[in-house]
Amino acid sequence: MSRSLADELAGLAREADPDGTGTDELSRREREVLQLLAQGQSMKEVAAALAINARTVEFHQYRIMPRLDARTNAERVQQAFRLGLITS
Repeated sequence: MSRSLADELAGLAREADPDGTGTDELSRREREVLQLLAQGQSMKEVAAALAINARTVEFHQYRIMPRLDARTNAERVQQAFRLGLITS
């Protein structure tokens, strides 16, 4: 992993959980990623839409799944509906 990507991922981790408490709430960026993924966009499409690296989208997805207690993509979409991030 390149140093700049590692720095970016570390910064994202701090943004998502600044006090290190493991809060279950999603960051603004995680909500954006969740919304786009739940709408059926691929990781590459999400990355392009948010002007971030596709690996960063993977990182966000990795952090989103346990926070939503979702084991599958279908559960992730169900939670996005519950949170009001997408509508039918």
